Amino acid sequence: MVSAITSEKPGSSQRTSQTFVEAATHFLDKNREAQIEVAWAPGHMGIAGNDRADEIAMEATELEPATETTTLANLFRQVWESMKLEWINEWASKPMTGRYAIADHIPHHP
Repeated sequence: MVSAITSEKPGSSQRTSQTFVEAATHFLDKNREAQIEVAWAPGHMGIAGNDRADEIAMEATELEPATETTTLANLFRQVWESMKLEWINEWASKPMTGRYAIADHIPHHP
């Protein structure tokens, strides 16, 4: 969704969106008469440059990050995974007692 580029809400492409906005702002500051139009284009419809843009995007997914910064969305995901693993390990290390102890021995998959 094109509107996600300027959204301040955490998302999977937050860092890419920030980089785009910074580059666009820098370009527009130096080129006062220029305009930038961002629009969604359906894939594989013969739109000039769209197939090449898809190729470049696929190549970019294989690159190592240029910086060690992270997005809020990625940080939240990392914290969530860490908390989930900590809870699973704590649960597994507790003695199984009580009425439902047999159910606690059923293997689960995180």
